[in-house]
Amino acid sequence: MRLAISAGELDDGEPLEAIIELAVGCGVSGVELWYPKNFSYSMTRMASLLADAGLEVAAVSSATELGRGSDVTPDAATLKDALLAAKALSAPNVNTYFGYRSKRDDERSSLIYAERLSDLLASSPVTSVNVLIENESDGFGNDPSASDPTRRPGGVAALMAAAAEPRFGLTLDPTNAYIAGNDPLIFARTTARHTKYVHAKNALQIAGPDIDTQGWRSFQDQGRHYQTCPFDAGAVPWRPILRDLANRGYDGWVTIEPHCARNSVESAFCEASAALRDIISSLPPRF
Repeated sequence: MRLAISAGELDDGEPLEAIIELAVGCGVSGVELWYPKNFSYSMTRMASLLADAGLEVAAVSSATELGRGSDVTPDAATLKDALLAAKALSAPNVNTYFGYRSKRDDERSSLIYAERLSDLLASSPVTSVNVLIENESDGFGNDPSASDPTRRPGGVAALMAAAAEPRFGLTLDPTNAYIAGNDPLIFARTTARHTKYVHAKNALQIAGPDIDTQGWRSFQDQGRHYQTCPFDAGAVPWRPILRDLANRGYDGWVTIEPHCARNSVESAFCEASAALRDIISSLPPRF
């Protein structure tokens, strides 16, 4: 497994050099870029800066939702552009989201998503990049009916079966699974066959919305309250999760996204990368 950090943690307007400096400082070998947020330079200049720093692009993420109930035409256009950006930077993955609908119906929602994904892929000239959907919670309060299938292992399975697309897979975020009310280890095990990419952070449940999170982000889901936290201080058991994924053959990117105040991002990145490096070094070698 290889470590990357997410440029989604930067403030708007920060240049590519900022995430490069953080990645080099933490000793990771990759970055996740967000489209269009981190794409103020030409692709040629971006590729040159990254190559000079010895960094690869693990994924290009975008705040796109092909499954939501409203018009997804702008999302599809952005995702197509993200695919082109990923190809230009030799990134193996683009990361996207489902969204939310008016009611929960995993089977119907999966069929709708699969049709829209099929249309997207048929209209894109890019055939070498994975399209990965991240499992989510209702952290922003937009999905009171818990309609997003990625909240549930069964919903993830339904999406994958409906799409039946080799390049379609899961961005596993065990902490999102935890916030959505799952046991994160069981969620990771149940969805492992679909996992092509991993997001890493940690969180813990808190008493309510008025708790001082000390620069960490707070979330709510179905009446429960959570906050992100230092990597080794949360409820998500990363050591057994990564060991289990390794035993099942996963050897891809693990991208750190601590979700904290900007002035704490550097220390959060480096603490998490050190903890993950220790876990990964203890995993059995692959043969």
